[in-house]
Amino acid sequence: MIVKQMHGQTFVHYLHTIFGTYAAKISLFVFVICYPFIIFLTTLRDLGDFLANSFLTITPIEAVLVMMLLPVYFVLRSGLNTIGRVAEVLFFIVILLFCTGYFPLLPKVDWFNIKPIYEFGWKPIAAGSFILFSFPYFENIFILFIIESIS
Repeated sequence: MIVKQMHGQTFVHYLHTIFGTYAAKISLFVFVICYPFIIFLTTLRDLGDFLANSFLTITPIEAVLVMMLLPVYFVLRSGLNTIGRVAEVLFFIVILLFCTGYFPLLPKVDWFNIKPIYEFGWKPIAAGSFILFSFPYFENIFILFIIESIS
């Protein structure tokens, strides 16, 4: 929907026409510099802590982080087309692994354990899940930056 409203303009030019010069520069700074950096650091640290604490207990956290950053570096150097092709292949593998890991556990689920979640109703759940709903949609803004090269 937003891409149709841009009428062939780049996302940066579109922000300048909507918000003006100063507000567009501030929003571009947040979405281009700050947001990806924060997501990168939190994801890297979370995955590094998980691997270092559960599987690689003797290995220092720095070595685990370097082992995770090297493939990311080589994938980013290979380009957007390669990332898209790998995502097409790995998507079905991840879905298959998810299904084979979780579907056999469904008969053993005790549905009575879900009751304490709804103890105070839907309002606290909705308030607490706002951040979880907004997290993946902020990443879609970066697709607007590359829409010129993929369409």
